[in-house]
Amino acid sequence: MTLDMLALGGQIRSMSGALRDELTALPDRIARARALLAEEAAEWEYWRDLVEEQSGTAAWLTAQPLDRYDAAYDLPDCPASYVVAASDGSQLDIDHHGVAACYVINIGTAVLQYGPDACFRAQSQPTLGYRDEDLVIRDALTGREYPKEGPVLAAQRDVDEGLRLAALATELPDDRPRLALQDGTLIRWSFTDLDPGLRRILVGDYLSYLGMMQELKCPVGSYLSRPRSREVIGLVKLMQAKGNFSRWRSDYPERRDDPYRAIVDTMLFAHLGEGQRSARWGSMSRINVEFYEENRIQFFYLRVGRELARVEFPAWVAEQGHLDLLHAVVYDQCRRGLGYPNVLARAHEQAVIHGDERRQITALIERLLIQAQVTPERSAKATSKLRPGA
Repeated sequence: MTLDMLALGGQIRSMSGALRDELTALPDRIARARALLAEEAAEWEYWRDLVEEQSGTAAWLTAQPLDRYDAAYDLPDCPASYVVAASDGSQLDIDHHGVAACYVINIGTAVLQYGPDACFRAQSQPTLGYRDEDLVIRDALTGREYPKEGPVLAAQRDVDEGLRLAALATELPDDRPRLALQDGTLIRWSFTDLDPGLRRILVGDYLSYLGMMQELKCPVGSYLSRPRSREVIGLVKLMQAKGNFSRWRSDYPERRDDPYRAIVDTMLFAHLGEGQRSARWGSMSRINVEFYEENRIQFFYLRVGRELARVEFPAWVAEQGHLDLLHAVVYDQCRRGLGYPNVLARAHEQAVIHGDERRQITALIERLLIQAQVTPERSAKATSKLRPGA
């Protein structure tokens, strides 16, 4: 064993004490935050407009209220007959020390249909990228090429998940309510720090997926289990600073001074009853505000057992009157899936690449290269890791 557990144990002990102290102080901080929201509840439209006006200069991420903060919506009736589809993805990145420069993106899909003609279907669709044109994303405007690996490959997989779900939505029956779901966020945070040319390409492709869903009138949403978002808390902080971001910096110059430290949004919605959803909020993340337009992502919190989940959706889902359907079907899927949407769990089963499958892929590539009379060669670093130390 190379890890010094004795040294690490002391640090873990210190962490435990710090977490204990934070937890002790947390109830008072949460109560203070809730009280401020309640005090400003009647002024929610003022704060909605102020957040929009200051979106370009905000010092931290602040949720935009689209309802009274204290709103709680009961669980709507769920249709007895509906169809729900989901996609998920995983990847094997390029291993520069391996035997071949290639990657795998695997997209899993699932469709669950309820009613007298109930059925289930699931599929896995793997793609191997190895050609020169596969290994890069090329900007047709500038001719620049971006290697498709690491964060760029992950971004491409996000796009592929969406486009595959849009293609699947065209096959769904339109004689009953239908819904498409993804796991995680619809806000492509990972695109924010990419080169502007690459971001333009990927955002355009991703928004084409959301646009296709809008044209199909097939509502789409995403489900975040145990979210750690602090966007609503961001609004609380802005209220505390009387709408002035710079005032916060002068009143609370150090992180330890923050009166709402360690609070996440879900702590503010503990009052929600089983199946209830919170008020609707808009995310003011830069990529959402600057690029998404009519697809700007909104969200609500949903009580599912002991968990408060975050459900995201494009603005047009609410505008087209699909919010109750999204609420009811997501909750119904959680009920059928032991607390997590059943259709998402089934799509994940199709998408995930297990450790033994990763090894089988590597072995298969090596074997077929040899059969094709191509000598597979690992780097010296990779070869050395296959030998035990002296």
